Amino acid sequence: AVAMVKQTPAYKNKLRALELERNGGLSNKKKGFKQIN
Repeated sequence: AVAMVKQTPAYKNKLRALELERNGGLSNKKKGFKQIN
């Protein structure tokens, strides 16, 4: 089941979002959330 979930695009998008939060989420939130969009 886990392997199938990993192959879905939605799961990949979640991973990307988590990576973005880890790398620059904190600094971006301080500057302003609108800059990300």
